[in-house]
Amino acid sequence: MLMRSVPASERQPYAWARRRSRFFWRELDDGLIVVDLDAFEFTLMNGTAALLWLELIERPRSPAALADGIASLFEADGAAVLGDVEAILDTWRGVGWLTTGDDGTVFIAPETDAPPPEPYRVIPERELEAATGNASLEWSRDRDFAGAPVSVRFLSEPGCERSDVSVRAATFLAGIPTASQASASPIMVYGTRSGMFLRLGSVCVEATDVSDALSRLVLWCFYLAYGTEDFLGTFHAAAVGKDGGAILMPGGSGVGKSTLTAYLAARGWRYGGDDIVGLSRPVGGDRRHVVLPFCSSISVKQGAVAILKDAYPGLVDLPEVFYDTKRARFPAVPHCRHMGTDLGPRRISAIVFPQFDAHARTSLTPLSTRETVLALAGIGYRTGERMDETLLAGVFDFLDGTPAYRLAFSEISQAEAVLEKLA
Repeated sequence: MLMRSVPASERQPYAWARRRSRFFWRELDDGLIVVDLDAFEFTLMNGTAALLWLELIERPRSPAALADGIASLFEADGAAVLGDVEAILDTWRGVGWLTTGDDGTVFIAPETDAPPPEPYRVIPERELEAATGNASLEWSRDRDFAGAPVSVRFLSEPGCERSDVSVRAATFLAGIPTASQASASPIMVYGTRSGMFLRLGSVCVEATDVSDALSRLVLWCFYLAYGTEDFLGTFHAAAVGKDGGAILMPGGSGVGKSTLTAYLAARGWRYGGDDIVGLSRPVGGDRRHVVLPFCSSISVKQGAVAILKDAYPGLVDLPEVFYDTKRARFPAVPHCRHMGTDLGPRRISAIVFPQFDAHARTSLTPLSTRETVLALAGIGYRTGERMDETLLAGVFDFLDGTPAYRLAFSEISQAEAVLEKLA
């Protein structure tokens, strides 16, 4: 694999005027993936673009020389190739990747002096205190994440109670077991007329919207529960496991992921999460990466109530919660079915993208690493507060080393039979 890496001895916390790598890149099947660490953006390259990148990251070249080399390699028309090369270089100029020398040659500078970007708006403590001074405690939760306590305190100003962020945060935390004690450092969430704010220890942030506030809350829950050393990010995915291993099931709304997850949990599978789960590096001698559970209540939409009502007594009596353009009931999976500290059901054996189709025959289609990355890009993956070469190398080691599939199904029992063979 081609991967730009920094020796361990040079991996130090960023300080002003210290150079750092701007890009991570790696071969991916027959192409190349490039990650701009300044912009938090992934680019998949094929053919000409990949060849240009590998040339320009090593040394300056003129556009004409680049085109001549590619034309010779593919026995193509030089003038046509030069047009393609110029178009790609113009795109890269537009995102600030290219540096042009006095002699007209261009190159990509792999390092930068710029400070790393802040994925969230961090604010001074005095600014948070001024904005939240009238807020009082609305609710408090102490939750047990696979043996680690995580505490959340939601405070709101008068008239801001029962806000969307308050209801949604309380709803997904409801499915997680109550901890026997509070965590040493609680996560503070504030809903005020002037905005939404969060605090953990001395770190204070302002959220741009409800999604941003919930994402930060979830990320901090993972940090407090599992630490940051082996944390590789979170997926918009469900996770279920057997003693032999876990299935990670990424999927957007409407694909049947939640219904399938709830059904499997009721059938004896270990439950690791319905909407978001974390990823950790392998533990011990096993090469498989590990699920970090987030055992929230499961989102059950109206169409799935009839399928699940017998497995979840009281489901039909639960209130419907409205969020975004959707509405759902949220039953909690019994705690005895949750993934716990035992790593067996948490070591990931396969990635499966489920898709319910009432007219489909049950089928399991293998995916290449490139196809898996493209599928994940449309669903959701977050690295958290940091996106560096070491973290991304761990993520792509996971994608390279874990078999991935697309599962089409119309009968939920048939889907379980397929997953049984993968776990």
